[in-house]
Amino acid sequence: MPPKPEDIADMVRQHIPDAEVHVRLFSGDDHFEMDVISASFAGKSRIGQHKMVYASLGVCRT
Repeated sequence: MPPKPEDIADMVRQHIPDAEVHVRLFSGDDHFEMDVISASFAGKSRIGQHKMVYASLGVCRT
């Protein structure tokens, strides 16, 4: 069973505690898009920010 949007948001918040996270179903029930806002992103490139979010989901390592 695919994760629910709130489950995904919770995973990000566990690794980026100050994050404001909004997750939406994009297509079907297994494709999501999200907005993540965090002071932790200050000074990081867009790629660095993405890596932080992906790492929180277990998709890659930073």
